[in-house]
Amino acid sequence: MSGTIVHHVGILADALGDCETLGVVSAALGASSRIRLLGARCVPEFDCDCAVYGGGVEGEALIEVIRPRSGALRRYLDAALAEGRPNALHHFAIAVDDVDEAGRRAISAGARLISPAAAVGVLDWRVNFIHPLSTGVLVELVEDPRRRSR
Repeated sequence: MSGTIVHHVGILADALGDCETLGVVSAALGASSRIRLLGARCVPEFDCDCAVYGGGVEGEALIEVIRPRSGALRRYLDAALAEGRPNALHHFAIAVDDVDEAGRRAISAGARLISPAAAVGVLDWRVNFIHPLSTGVLVELVEDPRRRSR
């Protein structure tokens, strides 16, 4: 796998383009760094809209902003908003060459996956999640066609 092991961090927000976290991160990086939208799409499997932001540098870790429409993701964000937090950290993702194989290895190590099969995420990523009861935090496995081993 080329690039970093951390593929991206997923943040729940009420709006894809108005995520307070993006503004703070951008300010911390300084004027010479510019975070920009790399792509967005509706992900019906998870009932949400997702947008991916980054600086356009190959192999960099990205930020995924997730706007949940309903269900568990919406309840999680609503709880954060009720506590006065503008956004909520949802997951971190690791880059893998083959999401199916990575899922099988995780199961062999005693982990539980959220779904028996990978789904198509934003930017045509193939994804699956390791259940937080297995790791203490939600971990996404991401097969990103742009980051395949050469």
